[in-house]
Amino acid sequence: DNEFGIFYRAFCQSARWLPGVRDGQTAGFTGWKKRMEAFKIDVDSLKKALGDQIIVNAKVHIQGKGWVLYENVSRDTVLGTMDEKRRLEAVEIEILNMPDGYIFEYDVHVQGDGWLGYIQSGFSNGSTGMKVRIEAIRMRIRKIN
Repeated sequence: DNEFGIFYRAFCQSARWLPGVRDGQTAGFTGWKKRMEAFKIDVDSLKKALGDQIIVNAKVHIQGKGWVLYENVSRDTVLGTMDEKRRLEAVEIEILNMPDGYIFEYDVHVQGDGWLGYIQSGFSNGSTGMKVRIEAIRMRIRKIN
């Protein structure tokens, strides 16, 4: 059961903000050759599901800017850029103070390679220095025991 209420949405080239998705669903486009420029995580719903102790930190690698750090993300935090035509190239998301027995994972879909595979909180997914765009992202929380 992966229904722990992690909600997120993507801001993509020419489409702008897409409708929100949840729990492993795809935010962004696959097969459309569109860059994902930003995303948001609904931290409020995450805290409601897992407790107020939850803290979300993120780093995103933005075309032409490199790594940008976002600490104590809120539901309105834009991770990336809007209207600057800059692709996201890599992301690193960390959720602190998860309840015991739960892990947070995320996967990115990149130009030319498709889905890279789920990785755990705190690790980087995507690429740097290769000029390759992230096209979509999916996130999930899993119960591990």
